[in-house]
Amino acid sequence: MTFTKNDFVVLEKFDFDRQPVGVKFSFKRPDLLDRLEENTTLCTMLKRAQEGNAFYVDKNNLTCGSLPLGMQDLTTAQQSGEFAAALKVFEEPRSASRLYPHLPMIPKGSINYAAFNRKMESNST
Repeated sequence: MTFTKNDFVVLEKFDFDRQPVGVKFSFKRPDLLDRLEENTTLCTMLKRAQEGNAFYVDKNNLTCGSLPLGMQDLTTAQQSGEFAAALKVFEEPRSASRLYPHLPMIPKGSINYAAFNRKMESNST
């Protein structure tokens, strides 16, 4: 699929506080982007893309966020709720343990890479 600059003109009409980011999930490594050279959280990667950076990541880049992307198994600490309780996201582990069955997650092994780009002005598939 080829995108042109006109395809994204509609986004300017919304006057977003933050720039929208395109995220593409892929089984194969993206050809036209460089791999992010640091390891960080999924949220930070979105911010980097909003700043105009285009890159791809794999599970080794992610310090947080690889679970919903299907790039890791649910750990025992996550299943028990201890992980989220330790982060003070939930008051008690028993509350946190009920979170994971309701999270939308990409099936494990379906993707190996995630590409981030604020504006796609070149060919993209």
